[in-house]
Amino acid sequence: MGGNRRKMQGFGSLMAFSTAVERLAGRKWGRIATEMIPVRESAGRISAADVYSGENSPSFNRSAVDGYAVISSDVSGASEYNFITLEVKGEIEAGLTRTASINHGQAYEIYTGGEMPEGSDAVVMAEYAERSGNSLRVFRSVRKYENVSRVGEDISSGQKIVGSGEIIRAQHIAACIAVGIEKLEVFSIMEMGIISTGNEIMPGMGVRNTTQPLLLSYFSSAYMRTDDLGVVPDDPAEIRSAIEEGIGKHHILVVTGGTSLGSRDIVTDVLDGMGEMVFGGVMIRPGRTISLYDVGGKPVFSVSGLPVAAMISLEAFLDPYLAMQTGLKRTRMVVRAAMTERVANRDGMRSYLRVRVRNTENGLVADPLRITGSGILSSLLLSNGITVIPENREGLEEEEIVDITLTGDVY
Repeated sequence: MGGNRRKMQGFGSLMAFSTAVERLAGRKWGRIATEMIPVRESAGRISAADVYSGENSPSFNRSAVDGYAVISSDVSGASEYNFITLEVKGEIEAGLTRTASINHGQAYEIYTGGEMPEGSDAVVMAEYAERSGNSLRVFRSVRKYENVSRVGEDISSGQKIVGSGEIIRAQHIAACIAVGIEKLEVFSIMEMGIISTGNEIMPGMGVRNTTQPLLLSYFSSAYMRTDDLGVVPDDPAEIRSAIEEGIGKHHILVVTGGTSLGSRDIVTDVLDGMGEMVFGGVMIRPGRTISLYDVGGKPVFSVSGLPVAAMISLEAFLDPYLAMQTGLKRTRMVVRAAMTERVANRDGMRSYLRVRVRNTENGLVADPLRITGSGILSSLLLSNGITVIPENREGLEEEEIVDITLTGDVY
């Protein structure tokens, strides 16, 4: 999906992946702003600060069950045939705190979450006791602090709840609410605009544009909003206009099409006149034609018009960019699985192998599908993960345990 007007000069030689990442990291990109938002609205966003609890949870000793708060030594030796009788002083309801205390020989009926009365140190579960008026028969002994949630047992004051650069999950939200945190500082939602180029994918030309919708959906998340900036023909003025408009409204811009190894396409020519090339052509497959430009302090990625190459190469560099800007370390789940076949690799090439991860009696295994096939969408349909073969490896061996980034569900 390139153009008709091309200069036969190409990228020259391909750059090592590590060198390209170093060049990306060496740039001074525009800062991503932060904002304070309600905890309840923070799911999926990237935390911009370490968040610590300012209090204990629970903040008081509370019952973990429905039953009777007692002094454990009072019921030592209690059994079905040797019950111990205590005086019931009252009731403590769930979730309520109250000033209450007991002495030896006394008990309080208490519900889950109720504050333990002063002097008590255990709870006898309701099924092991029998109440009649203010008299209680206990048929089982309890250890000290048995059935008691102690102060700070769940979350202690000063405990880290979520770290800077972490994606905020449901458990973080619940923990924050438990200790009274109402707002979190998060990175603003990043805007990524995606422009497709090529006469052949213009409306009515007969070639369906699958690359743009793939990227729009694959990279969309709570912290990343993807924006369809349409399709433009192979015309330098129109491409430049689209890039200028897009870069003004987005943190990141992606241009698909107009890249090849044997020629310099119109997109590259246009970007040469708008910013500085950070790298162009990388030893990865698929997607080796990827280029990165710095246009006014914002990254503009020029990627293949072929869907699989565009997706894999963009993610390979978008992840380190996000890590640099926000501290985000991982965007997708990673599992370890054993390869079911040997896979060869081209020397010096960093290869992204699509695999099918399966559950077996012996654990997770990975069936290799394809390394090549920049436009083979079925390799994405059939796969549920991607593993990387480093450039210094000749391949992966059968039964070798590898890290796999999941792109789908495992069954």
